[in-house]
Amino acid sequence: MKKAPKIEYGMEIVKPWSKEMYNHNEKVATEIRDEVWERWAKAYKASKAEYDAYNEFLPEQDFTPEGFEYAEWLSHQTDELVSLQEAVIVIGYGPGFEMNQVNKDFIDELENAASWRLKEIAEELEIVLTCQFVGLK
Repeated sequence: MKKAPKIEYGMEIVKPWSKEMYNHNEKVATEIRDEVWERWAKAYKASKAEYDAYNEFLPEQDFTPEGFEYAEWLSHQTDELVSLQEAVIVIGYGPGFEMNQVNKDFIDELENAASWRLKEIAEELEIVLTCQFVGLK
């Protein structure tokens, strides 16, 4: 007797993957990347605003005349930035790293993450998705 086909989100789950499955997973991946990027951009902007406000009132204490992007990560990271950074990049950053370096690493890692990795990121950050990946365990 032939096994009944597995159907998820209105498509048959097959091996090798069908074009439909790849397209579906790409939509899920885009949803995850967009959500993570929005969270990162919001937290990064808030940290920059705090940095700018601090330097506006204490210009003699300006740590980095070049601007926020060259400020030290450890001095200007926030809990939200660290949470996102650790979920996406996995490793932590210590002394000597600048905001722009961590930002670049974060963006590169997020843009190049495979579907299985994006699934892990979504789970760690508790992102509520409209639908899940298909064909991944």
